[in-house]
Amino acid sequence: MKTRNILFAIASIVLCSFMLPDWMLFQDAGNNFKVNIPQKPTESEQTVNSEIGDLYMKIFMLDQSEAKDDNLVYGVIYTDYPDSLVSSEFEKEKVNGFFTGAIEGASTNIEGIVLSQEVVSYKKFPGRLVKIQFGEEKMNMYMKMFLVKNRVYILQVICTAKKDKNKSINKFFDSFALVN
Repeated sequence: MKTRNILFAIASIVLCSFMLPDWMLFQDAGNNFKVNIPQKPTESEQTVNSEIGDLYMKIFMLDQSEAKDDNLVYGVIYTDYPDSLVSSEFEKEKVNGFFTGAIEGASTNIEGIVLSQEVVSYKKFPGRLVKIQFGEEKMNMYMKMFLVKNRVYILQVICTAKKDKNKSINKFFDSFALVN
């Protein structure tokens, strides 16, 4: 009986070491969004010079390349555009043009190939789900983008081709919610 209990205890320890840790609910300090993520992301800001002027980007990134995770990177980025130029309330063709430009820009920036894209939404706000492959190692970048009035939210996950379509991608994407 003692031997069986010891074996059970050892088996429990071994099995628990392979379980993924619980994720945390992260909410940005600006109280704009919340998302489930493995750990607290690093926060940064960047101003990007564009054809329509300087654009401020708020970036939340989690590098998991050294962790036992199916994905290498998780990220949330948001950018405000001039509402006279970009808005979820514009006609469908203009909104589609915005997303087309964003997808082409992302693909070009990482020298990738768009493998798939589909129309999605968050509540009443338009969005896109995109998969881009890049690099010699065949990395996949998933982006889920939503245009909320004149702010675009971009959720990103990067994984190797071997870990493509893992459950953590959707767990992260599906947990996104606007707070205000």
